[in-house]
Amino acid sequence: MAGRIREHIQTEYSMNLQKKTAELKALQAQIHPHFLQNTLQMIGSMVFSQKPEDTYEVIRSLSEMFRYVVREPQDMASLRAELDHAGHYMRIQQRRFPQRLVFQVEVDERAMDIRLPKLSLQPLLENAFQHGLERKAGAWRMGIRVEIRKEDVCITVCDNGNGMDADKLEKVRAKLENALEESTGRRGVISD
Repeated sequence: MAGRIREHIQTEYSMNLQKKTAELKALQAQIHPHFLQNTLQMIGSMVFSQKPEDTYEVIRSLSEMFRYVVREPQDMASLRAELDHAGHYMRIQQRRFPQRLVFQVEVDERAMDIRLPKLSLQPLLENAFQHGLERKAGAWRMGIRVEIRKEDVCITVCDNGNGMDADKLEKVRAKLENALEESTGRRGVISD
């Protein structure tokens, strides 16, 4: 009887993990076509109005992003690789919004070799653009901060966008907390 219960728990955990992995892969697949279209349109206009070096910088960043996606098929990546990938993404965004966007990264170097799901940071940055900055007037500030707190690594993606109302924020936090509990069996800390 105890063996069957253990087997059922293991099966349930495995199914939840597979579901979360599939959701992450679906999210990753959604991001690239829209971003690619915007970047290619920007490159097209840069060819006629910018210096060749500036256009090459964007093409190189886009190339490096796709090399990372295609040549590194594993599901996990180092924080170093994720930050490098996010840096290419942000260089392209800074070209799109040169007078508005300031991007800053603060990293505790001891965390650079930790492993996390591949393509974790770029969707968060893209989300900040779409939901936080898109309708904001004035300068846009975005950042990634990585710090070690006791035994945990805390990765924060922040922006100075318009934010969301308190009720919606609470619902999002509750959903994230439930997803974390389902996938890992432990509670985490979801903060601003």
